[in-house]
Amino acid sequence: MGDRYKSIRTLRGHNRGVMAVDLTGDGTLLASGGGDGVKVWDLRSGTSLSTPAYRSSVGPTSKLLWITAPASDRHTLCYGTGLGYLCIWMENSHRGVFSELCSKRLGDGGEITALASVHNKTADTRIAVGTRTFIIQVYQYNGRDDLLPIFSARDVHVFGLHDGAMHTVGGKDGKILQTKQLARQMGHACLDAKREYVLIDNIEDGFDMFDFKKGIFIRSFPTGIPG
Repeated sequence: MGDRYKSIRTLRGHNRGVMAVDLTGDGTLLASGGGDGVKVWDLRSGTSLSTPAYRSSVGPTSKLLWITAPASDRHTLCYGTGLGYLCIWMENSHRGVFSELCSKRLGDGGEITALASVHNKTADTRIAVGTRTFIIQVYQYNGRDDLLPIFSARDVHVFGLHDGAMHTVGGKDGKILQTKQLARQMGHACLDAKREYVLIDNIEDGFDMFDFKKGIFIRSFPTGIPG
């Protein structure tokens, strides 16, 4: 890593490989997941919080996403697994303790490889799910224990792992409306809050930033070739 990055803390607790991480918007909690389930960490103290026990029947954790739940200010975590389960945890009134609200196996049980959400302050939270079996589905979450399959009132943007393209999928019928080629392949992608830029893992030597609307390359953030 050279002189560009400095390790400030190591979080120990997983017994198997970690495949997904996500940080809360306020920067206080980190969720990590992999072959032995999900852990939630308090970054101020470096300690793991109380969470539901891992169940091997749902499979290894493949994707994590902190979401905003309707009518609640509690930290809420959504995660997907290798056996196609979508699970939701919420922090209890006793801060630092999480309980499971929902666990549902989706579609054909394909591995969940992508999660994104949008919160409507007056109604609900919508969670977009992508699977390794090329299925995209949007669910309406009521903040309690139910996931209602819908599609979406909005267009959905899909970032292709193998083709390196950004596809815009119509919210009404699920048809591809537009495709912009960003790279040969990509490992991960994320948008900024204002939806102006998209940052992708170029799987070679770092991250590349693009103009979200135009799909034009802006700059790279090299991390070096993994050793």
